[in-house]
Order: sequence, then structure tokens, then C-alpha cells
Amino acid sequence: MARTIGPGRRVDGRFGDTYPHLARVADTRRPDAAVSFVVAVLGSQLERESAAAAAALWPNIGPAPGPPILSSRGWLWAIWEDVFEVGRPDWGDFLWFGQPGEAPYGRGGEIEEPETVPWQPDQWEALYRLGMSRWEDAASGAAVLSLLVRWRLARGLRSPDPITRSLSAAPFLPIAEEEDESPVSTTTRSHGEPISTMIHGTFGWKGNWWRPRLGSFHDFILNNHRHNLYRGGARFSWSGAYRASQRRLAASDFCDWANEMARAGLETVLAHSYGGEVAARAKIAGAQIDQIVLLSSPVNSYVYTIATDPALTVVDVRLNFDPVLGLARTRQRIRPLPANVTEVILSAWRLDHGATHKESVWNAENVAVRGGI
Repeated sequence: MARTIGPGRRVDGRFGDTYPHLARVADTRRPDAAVSFVVAVLGSQLERESAAAAAALWPNIGPAPGPPILSSRGWLWAIWEDVFEVGRPDWGDFLWFGQPGEAPYGRGGEIEEPETVPWQPDQWEALYRLGMSRWEDAASGAAVLSLLVRWRLARGLRSPDPITRSLSAAPFLPIAEEEDESPVSTTTRSHGEPISTMIHGTFGWKGNWWRPRLGSFHDFILNNHRHNLYRGGARFSWSGAYRASQRRLAASDFCDWANEMARAGLETVLAHSYGGEVAARAKIAGAQIDQIVLLSSPVNSYVYTIATDPALTVVDVRLNFDPVLGLARTRQRIRPLPANVTEVILSAWRLDHGATHKESVWNAENVAVRGGI
């Protein structure tokens, strides 16, 4: 028995056996109307909607089909030519994506600053329709979906819209935690006054919100909630790379930074996204931190470990549902909730992964009072 997936195309039950990466998309033995719906949503002219669909499909697509120089399969030639013709100038940028789970912008996971490309909904709709018109069988379906998803994510990562960029980068966030050693710290508390600081996440180093004297959110916290927030020139920053090894290195560097700049200890560390893991790793390694404010941080073993430390105060600020963390398939709640953790869930529905480090959101949601910050 066959079923429809995409506009007017039918896929037989052998698809999942031939292309296991797409088994969830087209295996009739496990029909999934929701996944078929996502394939249809992929063709939406709405920028955020189509980017979110591409991000959701990314873990299930196969390797990128290469140029069919030696291939006699006419349909692959036709798809390649169609995507090349319509998809420029992104054509040469998305093939390096490789397998699902690899990080964008470099093998080490470093995030570069790409040139933004305005959204062209008519161009995308034309490309989607051309691709889907080539969806004749299992083999062509695998190639079509792989090419369309890769092209859409490549364009989404270059969007002028920060929410689209965030959604497009979400599937590249790490899912499984790598087993590694925690950084070794020699942090000691000495006399003097403690300071507070901020740690950006995987996307945050490109922005200014956390930078002393440049960031609006930094100024907001400094002027209203933590007058001891660090504002010197030797600010802490890390690569923002996706790999656990980079977060381990960041935590070690943060311990060194704290030894130099916060010899009396750290009163509060405000940490966004995977910056929360960096702060957690540093605390586990012995950094003297009294309070960690998690801002949209994924809940992994490091975060849960510090959340259950009775000597530490934790404030967990997050969206009601974070689409970026959802697409990355990471936990979004600390459960069970320990007594030393204050949870602040934003009441208004938002899609922006960075909303938790915006002054307007903190004021509208009364975050500081609710969190006891």
C-alpha cells in the first residue's frame, strides 16, 4: 500500500529499506501524517515556517547527492540542474553540510558571520515546486528532500531575521552529551568584593547584548540589578562552537578568567543557551559562584548537577516552549524542581530563543522580581 507525501506524489513501502535516513518520512509500515505535513510546510512562503520545517526534517535526510557526472539517472540530472538554476547563489554553500549532526560553518563547529540574503518567497516556492515535480519514486524522493532541506537551511542561516537564523541553526545544536572530563579549577575565594558577569551561548558571540559598554542587556542589568556586573575590557568570551570539547575548554578558560578578575568570587553569572553549560561546568570544577541565572539553557547532566547543589542559587528563565531547543531535541525543564531553583517561565508566547536576554522582555514579564534577582 502506498501513500501520498508531497503534492500528488506517492511513495512505496520499500523506501525506508532503501533509504534508512528517510524511513520516518516515507515508510508505510509506520505511517506518520505529521511528518508528511512537515514536508508540505517546507514549501511555505512564510520564512520562519519553512525554515522550522527544514530544521525538523534535517535529522532524517540522507547524504547530499553529488553531481551526477557518471550517472545515467536522468531524474538526478534534472533535479541538479533545477536546483542550481533556481537556488543560486547558495548552491555552493550547502553541500558541505555533510551528515545530520555535523555543525555548520566549519568542521570544529565555529560559527562564522555569513552575509545575509533577503528572503525571496517566490523564488523558494518555485524551487520547492520544481523539486517536488521530480519526486517520482523512492530514489528521487530521497535526493529531492535532501537538496531542498539543505538549500533551505543554508538560506535560513543567512536570513536578516534573527528568529529564522536561530531556527535554522537549531538542528545543529548538540543532542547527545559527550563523555569527557570536567575542567580542573584552582579557583579560590580571597578578600574583596565579588563581581557578576555574563556568558553568551552558541549564537551569542556575534551579538553585543552581553558585551560591557556595548550591550543594551548588559547595561540594563548593570544599572538596575547588579551594580557589580563586570564592565572592564578583559571580558570573558568563548568560541560559541557546538562541540562539547569547546564547551569544556570554555569552562576551563572561564575558571582562569574568574581567578584573575573575580578573586573574591562571583555573585551572579547570567548565562544564555549553552553558556549555561559552560557556567555549570565551571561551577562543578570549583569556580566560586553564588548564583547562576540560566537564560534559555538546555537541561543536560551538567545543568542538572548544579541545579541540585544546595549551596548554589539557580534562577531558570525560559520560554514557555523554546522552538530552538525543541528542534535540537534537548530537555527544556529541570525536573524534578529542586528547592534551590526558582523557575521563571515567560507567560507570553514567543519564538525568539534570545528573548530571555532582552530588556523589554524582562520589564514586561517582571523577570527580576519573579526570580529574586
